[in-house]
Amino acid sequence: MRRIAFFSLILLLVLSSSAFSGTENVESLILDLKSADPELRRTSLVQLGELGPDALPGAELIVQALSDEVYEVSYAASNALEKIGSGVLPYLEALLVEGTGTVRARQAAARLIGRLGSSEQIAALIAAIDDGAAEVRIQALGSLGRLVDEENAAEIIPVLCQVVAEDFNSGVRKAAVDLLNEIGILSEDVLSALAVAFDDLQLEVTLAANRALRRNQAAIMELAQTMLKSDHPEYQWAAAVLIGRVPQQIPEALPDLVAIVVNPENGMKARWAALAVTASQAPNLNQLNSDSDAEALFQWLQTQISSEEQNLMVFKDAAKQLIKERIESQGLPTLEHPGEWELVFFDDFDGDRLDMTKWSYNYPWGTGHTHNHRAYMLPENVIVSDGILTIKAENERHPDAPLFVEHDGVQYLDYTSGVITSHGKFHFTYGYIEAAIKVPGTPGFWPAFWLLGDGWPPEVDIMEILTRNPRELHINYHYGPSWNNKWSHYQKFTVDDLSQDFFVYGFEWTPTYMRWYLNGEQIGTAFTNQEWIAQSRNLYIILNLAVGGWGGDPNESTVWPGLMEVDWVRVWQRK
Repeated sequence: MRRIAFFSLILLLVLSSSAFSGTENVESLILDLKSADPELRRTSLVQLGELGPDALPGAELIVQALSDEVYEVSYAASNALEKIGSGVLPYLEALLVEGTGTVRARQAAARLIGRLGSSEQIAALIAAIDDGAAEVRIQALGSLGRLVDEENAAEIIPVLCQVVAEDFNSGVRKAAVDLLNEIGILSEDVLSALAVAFDDLQLEVTLAANRALRRNQAAIMELAQTMLKSDHPEYQWAAAVLIGRVPQQIPEALPDLVAIVVNPENGMKARWAALAVTASQAPNLNQLNSDSDAEALFQWLQTQISSEEQNLMVFKDAAKQLIKERIESQGLPTLEHPGEWELVFFDDFDGDRLDMTKWSYNYPWGTGHTHNHRAYMLPENVIVSDGILTIKAENERHPDAPLFVEHDGVQYLDYTSGVITSHGKFHFTYGYIEAAIKVPGTPGFWPAFWLLGDGWPPEVDIMEILTRNPRELHINYHYGPSWNNKWSHYQKFTVDDLSQDFFVYGFEWTPTYMRWYLNGEQIGTAFTNQEWIAQSRNLYIILNLAVGGWGGDPNESTVWPGLMEVDWVRVWQRK
């Protein structure tokens, strides 16, 4: 018994000595961390790491060593902290929340929290997302990915959405998008963040958003279609952007996209995005149901592109493109092989002045001079406003008009009016041209839409109306050296009152025939198998409002001013 008691006493003394020696060793190693010798600091950290949780008393100094200027020392500190275990987490959290230490130290702290921590450390990682260093923010997002679960996802998702929208570093934005993709929970805010990412200027962010869309496309599109109907402008914008990324989804969304565009109460950002997507699908707009009313959309677009209000300028380019694509998608009235034509000239008279790259004032043969009527032609009588070109005839004599200009015993130039031509700016040989025009309805005016060569002949009268009878439409082709019928192809038609609305006057010109159209229906034909007809080349466009002349003079029933209004002019040619 005495021998057993003796050995027990010896064992107790040995264990006590070992414990005392271990504690003494930790304290000694901790003191070595303050050494000026970096190698001693590094080896001390390695030994502290080998002690595992027993080295916890030195955790505060070890965390400080993460900021050591010598990389090998800070690296050893990181390894030691990971081996010590979760007991070091409070020190790491403090480092992140307070933003102290070096960037490398905070980055290591964020990484270690991801490896050692739990949902209790989420707040510290979220705090690190506000760190001034992108490396720290990216690492914090990576660690959040390790710790996120169903219970804390609701806390993390809004932070990620904010990062995507606001962080100035593309790597951080990409990391946030990747984490949203990994979490996989969809909401209006998440889709808004993805839309922001698709709109990002940096490819890495856009690619991350694209991966997220591919991973869960069906669910994202289902929610996006619903978001189009939202009253929230940001959700409308996001839905339009995302649906625009999946072209096969656009036809289903068109009615809602149009509704967003035409409603002035929606945000400008949402309306622009919806318009851009709509413009990409112009050929499908003719399939819109009556509730969506495609025509209302185009009327609205015409209004917007003619406006000079600053908050509407954003729509102009997209609106013009959409209208142009719709025109092309509609094809040409009764023409052969409609898919073989392309739009080569187009003016819808947007803005508040004439496009001088396409048109000139006055006839080419003289400023102010007339053709064969009684009006002195002035640029100021040509007005562009609200998407309409208006040529205005006034019952007044201009002071610059010559006093003694007579023809057939009638003194000319005692009225004013206007004319535009494409002379020197647009000439064409063969094609299809049309214009939407509304004319005056009282006597004395002679509106015309015609083509002319650099000399005379040839002359094509696509539309001439003598407003003493606005139900008569005159067409003609002068192709020889004389005005007589031998050298002309003249026809007259009785139609609806052409002063009551805009009518579309069209003319098709090929090497073998000419055809005239009214509102898309063919009304006249001439064949170009005669020498003078075959020689017609390089014709330019003229739109004018004459007073008197062939149409007869104004009288007491004439309403002044006389107005010729033109909505648009278009020219197609074969590709």
